[in-house]
Amino acid sequence: WIAALALPLVALFAWNGRDTMGPLLYALFLACMWISPSRKLYATMFVLSLAMELYGTWMGNWVWSAHVPWLGLTADNPPLAAGAFYCVLDLLIVSAMRLLTRDASAPTGSGALISPASPGENASADSHHAAARSVCSSSR
Repeated sequence: WIAALALPLVALFAWNGRDTMGPLLYALFLACMWISPSRKLYATMFVLSLAMELYGTWMGNWVWSAHVPWLGLTADNPPLAAGAFYCVLDLLIVSAMRLLTRDASAPTGSGALISPASPGENASADSHHAAARSVCSSSR
């Protein structure tokens, strides 16, 4: 329902030229939601990162450029769909960790790194937690 709530605002901001990068970011967010079984996690990241971005820009800690270099798009400060960056980064880290830790006995070419979850499937966060623990422990 978070993706459904964000869509009208992303479309409105893009239509009036306020944030034409929003639809691109929104599409990335939807791709993450489709690819990963951790949909609830990504929906939560999307909302919480928007709150963090709003607070950070309000405090003056950072500013988003009004023009996206090389793409000719405009961006709000912050873009409504900025949470997509956090979702993509997380998906890349989890995918990289799966590649690095995948079982050597698994047949090659066995399919996608992360299979799309069916609507009734319980999202397992075990691999996500393992990747996060590995990244956190290596950064200390």
